Amino acid sequence: TDRRGLVDKVAKLGPLVTASWDGHVAICVIGFPTARRLLSAHATDLQPISINLKTIVPNGFLRTMEGGLHKHYRPVFSRAFDERILNLAESDIRIVIREGLAEYAEAGEDAGERLSVMERITARLLIRTCLGISPDNYHFAELERDFLILGPGHFVWQVGDDQRRAFDRIRQRLEGLLKNSA
Repeated sequence: TDRRGLVDKVAKLGPLVTASWDGHVAICVIGFPTARRLLSAHATDLQPISINLKTIVPNGFLRTMEGGLHKHYRPVFSRAFDERILNLAESDIRIVIREGLAEYAEAGEDAGERLSVMERITARLLIRTCLGISPDNYHFAELERDFLILGPGHFVWQVGDDQRRAFDRIRQRLEGLLKNSA
């Protein structure tokens, strides 16, 4: 289903619609209030579907956490994406995007290089917005390298030794930064 078709379908039928996703029928729930009502009413009947990341992220995705874990981490993630926090990063975000678009333009017709540029932009925005680390920070380039190994430009279905090592380096670096800031 294309996005325009899905938008038209929701406008016509309401916040619960079916769609084709990767060759399978998917039920789309539109809007947080509708999703909350559905999840509250049918929590025991629904099973979140996700890939298993437990080898590098012991608790998995936020959407698959249950009970106390979800109650603990949901507000942590909500605070991390608070508008005030993002406003503090706005000038860095603009610089990352502006420099990234310049790199993209320099790539010309080279599709592989354009994809690499988009991967780098994604990693840089993630590091700045989610981790709060500015591009001028000494650790930024090392974090970018390790995040690119984790695969922001492609999904890593089979987590291998390279991804585990990159994740460990990221975790150790962040723990060190947290220790030094305390």
